[in-house]
Amino acid sequence: MSETSQPPPPVDGTDAPVAPSAIDASCRVPVLLLFAGTAFWLVAGLLLGFLASVKFHSPAFLASSPWLTYGRIQPAGMNALVYGFCLPTAVGVALWMLARLGRTPLVRASTAVMGGLLWNLGVVAGLYGILKGDSTGFELLEMPAYAAPLLFVAFAFLAASAFLTFQARRVTELYVSHWFLIAALFWFAWIFSTANLLLLFRPVRGVMQALVNWWYLNNLLAIVLGFFGLAIIFYFVPKLTRRPLHSYALALFAFWALVLFAPWGGLPPGAPLPAWIPSVSSFFTFLTVIPALAVAVNLGKTLFGRDAAVRDPAATGNVPLRFMIVGALALLAFTFLGAAMAFREVSSVTHFTWLVRAQTQLFLLGFVTMVLLGAMHYIIPALLPDGEFCPKGARITFLTAVLGALLTVLPLLGGGVREGLALTSRPDAGFMDIAHSSLMWLRVSTTGELLLLLSGLGFAFNFSRALVTACRACCLPAWKAVSSSQPAPAEVTP
Repeated sequence: MSETSQPPPPVDGTDAPVAPSAIDASCRVPVLLLFAGTAFWLVAGLLLGFLASVKFHSPAFLASSPWLTYGRIQPAGMNALVYGFCLPTAVGVALWMLARLGRTPLVRASTAVMGGLLWNLGVVAGLYGILKGDSTGFELLEMPAYAAPLLFVAFAFLAASAFLTFQARRVTELYVSHWFLIAALFWFAWIFSTANLLLLFRPVRGVMQALVNWWYLNNLLAIVLGFFGLAIIFYFVPKLTRRPLHSYALALFAFWALVLFAPWGGLPPGAPLPAWIPSVSSFFTFLTVIPALAVAVNLGKTLFGRDAAVRDPAATGNVPLRFMIVGALALLAFTFLGAAMAFREVSSVTHFTWLVRAQTQLFLLGFVTMVLLGAMHYIIPALLPDGEFCPKGARITFLTAVLGALLTVLPLLGGGVREGLALTSRPDAGFMDIAHSSLMWLRVSTTGELLLLLSGLGFAFNFSRALVTACRACCLPAWKAVSSSQPAPAEVTP
C-alpha cells in the first residue's frame, strides 16, 4: 500500500459501521478484568522490586525468612512486572484496539474472560513457586514448569479472541498497528512454547541452555513487548493529536526492519559460545538503530511536522500522550544504549556491572510501562463512562512515574560506568571493594523504585475509585427500581 493511500488515522468518527460505545460495551468486561489484575500485579512487582533493591545494600533487612531473600524476591518482582503487568495489559489493550480499528464488537468476549482468569492463576502459581524456592534459574523464565501450561492455555484463549475479532473486522484496510499486534501475538506463542520445551520439558544440554535463554529474553523484550508498545504508540499518537501518521510506508519499513534485525540480537559479546555467534548478534543489535531512527522520524514529523494538521493544544497536553512521548524517547535511548554495548570494547567494561540492569529497567520501566499506562489512562475512562477517573490523580501518576524511572535508571547507568572503569583500571582491587563503592548509586536508585511504587499505588487507587463509582452508578438505580417494585407489607389488624 502506498503512502498516499494510507488508511485514515484512528480517530473515532460518525461513519463507523459500529458505534464506539457499542464496541466499548463489548470490551468492557474482559478488558477491565485484565486491567484489574494487572493493576494489582503492577503494585506487587514494584513492591518486590523495591524490597530487593533495599536488601541489596541492606542484607539484614527481612533476613529471617527464606521466602524473602534477594535471590527469590528479585526474580519474583521481575516476573510479576513482566507476566503480571506488561503482557496481560498489552493483550488487553490489543483486544480493545483490534475492535476499534476493525469497527466491530469484540468476538468471543467470554473466551477472553476465561483467558484472563487462567492467566492470573498461572501468575499466582509461578510466583508462588519462585518464592518457595522452585525457581528454574533462567532469566524471565524462573517460573517452575507447572505454571507454564496454565500461562500458555490462558494466552491461547486471549489470542483466539483477538484473532477472531481481527477476522471479523468491518474495515478491510489494515492500519500499521495491525501488523505489530498480530506479529506480537504470534511471536509470544512461538517463543514461550519453544523456550519452555527446550529448557524445562525437554532440556537441551550445556551452553545451549544459556543460548536459548538469551534468545528468548531478547525476543520477549525486543519483539513481543516492543511490538506491542510500537502498535500502541502508532495508534494513540495520531489519535490523540488528531493528525494523520506522517508516513505509513516508513512505519512498515520499521516493522520489517525490526523483524529482520531484532530477533538475532541480545547476546553479550563475551558469551561462552563460538566467536562468530556473538559477533553476528552484535552486528544485528547495532542494525536495530535503523528502524529506531525510522520510528523517531515518523513520530517527530507526526507531532511537530510543518505539514501536520492544525494543532490542538488541549489534545497535545493530555496525560496519555505524555506517557507515549516519554515511552518513545525511552525506546530510542534503549536502542542506542544497546547498540553501544554491542561493541566488544564497551561490553568488556560494562557487562558485569549495573549498566546491564539499567538497560533492562530502561526498557521495562521507561518504555513498556509508560506506554501501557498511557493507553490505560485513555481506555479506562472510555470503558467506564460513569466512573470518576481523577485527572489530577492521573497527572500525579505521570509525574511520579517519570521521576521514579529517571531516578531508577540514571543512577544505575552512572554506577555501572564507574564500576566498570574501576574494574578495568584497578585489576588488583577486590571486586567487593569496588562493588561497595557503588552503594551510593544504588541508594539513589532505591529512591526511584520507591517513587515508582507510589506511582503504581496512585494508579491502582484511581482505577479502583473509577471502578467503584461506575458500579455504584450502574447498580444503585437497578436496586432502587427493584426495591420500589416490591409490594408493601400487608397491615395486621390488632
